[in-house]
Amino acid sequence: MVALSLGAALVFTLQVALQALPNIETCSLLFVLFARRFGWKTFGMVAVFNLLEGVYYTFEPSWWIPYWYVWPLLVCIGILFRKQKSPLFWAPVLGAFGLIFGTLTSIPYLFMYSVPIAVARWLNGISFDLLHAAGNFAIALVLFVPLDRVFDRLGYGIMPPRKSSED
Repeated sequence: MVALSLGAALVFTLQVALQALPNIETCSLLFVLFARRFGWKTFGMVAVFNLLEGVYYTFEPSWWIPYWYVWPLLVCIGILFRKQKSPLFWAPVLGAFGLIFGTLTSIPYLFMYSVPIAVARWLNGISFDLLHAAGNFAIALVLFVPLDRVFDRLGYGIMPPRKSSED
């Protein structure tokens, strides 16, 4: 529980620290790494992260509501493919996630406004989705292995060690 709380604080802090860079974030990679280690418990971490985001950004519904299904979707992907250890696997997965992020976050606009407004929002954000995809791809390619090693080293202190039968 402590590791997940610290993880939520870490993800939130890094997200705020990188907010000046458009759609460049470490949240995606960190959620995947935590999901690979903690499985379904990572949903609690996502909830804490979402609450921190809501408090910090005044619970703005157009992006805060999607966070409650977008990040859990990524956690599910991390859990389903937790045995994958290669950045050559995760870089394209996280790049694709960054690319569809805008589409996923446009869904509430269908209900809050209308189909044309949802489509306009999605089209208006494609350039940001491309940046998000490129950023996620590069971050996963460069940081997946070193951060995974850090998680392994912490495995006997904070993180539960992975069982060899799951590797």
